[in-house]
Amino acid sequence: MEKKDVLHSEDLHQVSPTSTFHLFSECKVRVPEYYEHEHQLNTLNTKKFYKFDKIITDKHFSKVSNKLEGGKEYLVRLFQSSKNFNSKECLRFLNSQKSLILVGAQGLSLCWELNKRMFPIGKGVVSFDIKSSLYKDKNGSYRLPNMIRMDKNKWMFILGRYEIPWGVDSCILSFVP
Repeated sequence: MEKKDVLHSEDLHQVSPTSTFHLFSECKVRVPEYYEHEHQLNTLNTKKFYKFDKIITDKHFSKVSNKLEGGKEYLVRLFQSSKNFNSKECLRFLNSQKSLILVGAQGLSLCWELNKRMFPIGKGVVSFDIKSSLYKDKNGSYRLPNMIRMDKNKWMFILGRYEIPWGVDSCILSFVP
């Protein structure tokens, strides 16, 4: 699998380097042999969520930068920032991590299905991607999938806005092939 650049070259100079991100947790996951990227979100059991945004579908998130492959093992990493950050700062950081790939809403939901323990209570886990791969709503906002673990068994799978800053209560999801 070839990694797509996180930011287009014209965006790289617009964001100053940041060292505020640190590794929060990591684990290995093996994608099931039967995994089908094109149907991952539509087969998700949405009744297990306290709140689920109905916009999160395979149709709306079909342009993900990197599709996971069935049978392959990945290292999943969650990063956290020590201060509030915007989406471009986050993408700049992810781009500096040369081996990371962006896997969209499908990767976030699969990670949830395979290893719920990885998700910290009281924090959101956001799966970033380049703007052209994100769903654009009727108001022109680009939307990012955000999985929030409210307590041990209470979950929300909602959409955040690319244009609005993220807080220290947000973690960033990434996969390493």
